[in-house]
Parts: sequence; C-alpha cells; structure tokens
Amino acid sequence: VGAVTFTTGAVITTGIAYIGDDAGSSGNVVLEDTATWTMGDSKNLYVGNIGNGSLVIKGGADLVVGGHAYLGHNSASTSYVEVTGSGSTMTLTRTDRDIYGSNDGDLRMVVSDGAYVFSNRHIRFGDNNLASTNILIDGAGTEFATREIAYIPVNGSTEVVVQNGAVLDVDDVHMANGNNTNTQGRLIVRGAGSRVEINNYFRFRHLDCWVVVEDGGYLEAKYTWMGDVNGYTADRHLTVRDEGSIIDAGNVYLGYHENATIYVEGGEFIANYIDAGFQSSAQTTAIQL
Repeated sequence: VGAVTFTTGAVITTGIAYIGDDAGSSGNVVLEDTATWTMGDSKNLYVGNIGNGSLVIKGGADLVVGGHAYLGHNSASTSYVEVTGSGSTMTLTRTDRDIYGSNDGDLRMVVSDGAYVFSNRHIRFGDNNLASTNILIDGAGTEFATREIAYIPVNGSTEVVVQNGAVLDVDDVHMANGNNTNTQGRLIVRGAGSRVEINNYFRFRHLDCWVVVEDGGYLEAKYTWMGDVNGYTADRHLTVRDEGSIIDAGNVYLGYHENATIYVEGGEFIANYIDAGFQSSAQTTAIQL
C-alpha cells in the first residue's frame, strides 16, 4: 500500500504516473490546498492499472495530464477518482488524448461542489466489455466537459448522474455506442439548475440505453437520433418527468433505423420537428404522453 499527499501550494512535475500499478497493490494520492501536479506532454495517468487506485483532488488543487487518463485500466483493477471543491480541476491538454473511465476495470468517479473536469477530446466511459463505471456530477458550479464526444458507454456498463445544479457540457453524446453483451448506458439529469448541454448530436446507438430528466433538470441537443444503427433491437428510452423538467431535443429522428420510445410524464419535451420511423427498416417507435 502506498499513499502520498501533496498540500499547501506544492508543485509537482512528473512523466507517466501509476496509482495502484500491479496486481494486489493499492495506491492513494491526494492533492489539496492549491497543490499542482503537471504530467509531461503525452505522459499518461493510470489510476488503478492492475491494482486498486484512489485519486482525490480538493481544496483548489489542480491536475494537468499531458497524455491519456486511464481510470480503472485492466479488468482486475478498481479506481476511485474525486475532484471536489471550487477551483479544483482535472484537465487533459492534448486534442489527441482521452479520458478512459474506465478502460476495462471498475470506476467510481465524483465531481462535486464547484470542481471542473475537462478532456480536450473524448470521454470514453466504459470503454471495453468488462468495464463498469459510475459517474456522479454534483452541485452548483460543478462542470464536467469535453471538446468532442462523451461515450455513455463505449462497450461496458455506465451510469452518469448530473444533479443539484451541476453541468455536463459536450459536443456529442453516444449512448450505448458498442455492441458487446454488457453494453448498457444510463444518463440521469436531476434537479433544478442541473443541465446536460449537447452542442450537436445525441445518438442512441446499438444496445440498451435510458435517459431520464427529472425534478427540474434540463437537457438540450441540436440533433437527437434514437435507434441509429440498423439490426440492433434494444430498449432505448428518453424520458422527461416532473414539473419544470425540460428536454429540448432539436431535430428528432425517432427510430432512425431501430426501435425507440419517448416518454413525457409531466415535464416538457421540445423539438424543432420529429421524424418517427425515419428509415423503412425501423421497428416500433412511440411517443407516450
């Protein structure tokens, strides 16, 4: 077991970093009180490589990663990552590097209380078939952002919850992007001031995926494609419920190739237009009020 705390304005510069590298190992790193850790250009971060890793960033501390961030890298690994408190940040700087959360292991990640996480390309939740990922984005002033695509998930199982005034800000969202047997994605937007802002495409792809906006939450997209891969029948649900909850879905293609359902249960659903059963091969499509 290895543990280290960087505190009170400490400045750390490293290359590649492993927290919980080998099988059976446990690593714990805490950045706090305006400490700054910068990893060199193209240098990767591994939190839970084969072992168990924990990374906590709090009290206005900053982590800058010059490569990929692998959070729960291999199938035997577990990873816990927390970024919390106003001014606390985790940033990936390169436009050709991604957050893998998780790659093949188990990940619990919490971004809360005014913290900020940014990937300069993709966020690949649940990247491989064995990956299991739980993400909580919580509290006013908290933001998790990416310049390009958030995969929920790529191939594994992922739940993302945005609540209590937090924001998820992305260019595109791909729900259930892969076609492995474990692929399952869930996105929940809960509470007044909580927002998911999708600047372009919101795509419900291969297998089971559910999106719920409730208790005054808000989700917007420019284009919403539900069931957009031919040949994959699955549960694809988009639900808005409770007074004050809003989904502004832009141009909606419901059942673009395969089955999909929209549920409006007390909230407000807005679309520029809806094309239900867009392709001739589309299966069951419905809007249930």
